[in-house]
Amino acid sequence: MTDLDIFAAGAATIAGGCLALRGYMLKPSFSTWASAPNAVATGLLILGMALGCAVVSIAGGAHANAREAAVYGVLAVVSAIMAWNVHRQRQAAAETAADERD
Repeated sequence: MTDLDIFAAGAATIAGGCLALRGYMLKPSFSTWASAPNAVATGLLILGMALGCAVVSIAGGAHANAREAAVYGVLAVVSAIMAWNVHRQRQAAAETAADERD
């Protein structure tokens, strides 16, 4: 594996994990504080699985090119921000609920 392959596989792992986590956190059955239509949650989970397949492919011997690595890198940053945003919304909802009880 080249350095580019390692970067691409690492970035795709982070992106896939964050997107799958965000998709799970947005499931209507998971919580009432943040939800999305099932199609959105399912789409994020499928994209997370597709990125997981890319990681398996790279780890299996396929080599990533520079464009692919760049896309995975950008996806990793964006998906981490999106997952952090849902976490931030959860904290804000919890604070609002605590203020309403007081």
